[in-house]
Amino acid sequence: MFGRIDLMRDGIATNAVVISCKGEMGGSIRDKGSGEVYHLELKVHFNDGSSAVVKQRMGDSLIFLPPSPGELIPVRYDPNDHKRVEIDRPKIKAHNAARDSDRARNDQIRIAQAEAKLTGAAGSVTVGSSHAAGTLDRLRELADLHSSGALTDAEFAAAKSKILAEG
Repeated sequence: MFGRIDLMRDGIATNAVVISCKGEMGGSIRDKGSGEVYHLELKVHFNDGSSAVVKQRMGDSLIFLPPSPGELIPVRYDPNDHKRVEIDRPKIKAHNAARDSDRARNDQIRIAQAEAKLTGAAGSVTVGSSHAAGTLDRLRELADLHSSGALTDAEFAAAKSKILAEG
């Protein structure tokens, strides 16, 4: 049986599907953020083929928007006790940091493109051909899907390789 720290270090990593998410005010000082706490009902599929619905609590300091039904949340579980499931908070934090970095980069590109349109230098910022611009849009859409958790790392890499091979 793992404790919470051991579970994060040695537990089996997987994703859980959000079945429901209910928010309420009343978080503790530990939750930071606005004080809203989300009560999640998650369906976890274990490596042995079984699954279970578990309830978890998550403070809003981890997320910007509450998760919606159908979203994937990274979790870790004890392979010897499937009742021991914890939300993989470090993975969520890393995912959020990567998403924020991507968002900032995309914002800078859009700002540069808008300024170039205003100054009449739009050709210097665009990607060079409409096909290349389409490829860039497809890559952005793919990155958004990956950031939202809709695609696994492997699915993202395969789709990205396919798009780049076509470009």
